[in-house]
Amino acid sequence: MNPSFEHALFERHPRLLRYLRERGRQGYSTFECDDGWFAFLDEALSSFEQAVVDIPTNSDDYPDLTMVKSKFGELRISMAGRSSIPNFEDIYRALQKKGKTTCEFCGKPGRITDHSGYFAVNCGKCVPPS
Repeated sequence: MNPSFEHALFERHPRLLRYLRERGRQGYSTFECDDGWFAFLDEALSSFEQAVVDIPTNSDDYPDLTMVKSKFGELRISMAGRSSIPNFEDIYRALQKKGKTTCEFCGKPGRITDHSGYFAVNCGKCVPPS
């Protein structure tokens, strides 16, 4: 993901993305997906935060997003403390559903395509990197 989009997500969701931000500072990748998924990923992070609004952000019970990536054309996330989010599975399923129909590269409607074993959601105009 474009560094400016990553920065925007870190600024908008500092507590939820605390772990990923630290990984980025250590030189590891943070968001392993492309720019087209920025908008709905931002919406999903807001939904996760709304679900835990009553948990103090300095509490050990507050969740931490630990992985965001594209795998086999689907958006995958991992989250420590997700049991504190009552509707985690509903939000996650909606996130995955949106990802399966949104071009990972530009954000327009798309579908999962196979590019010689590399699966990605694309709109037909955008071509995944080879």
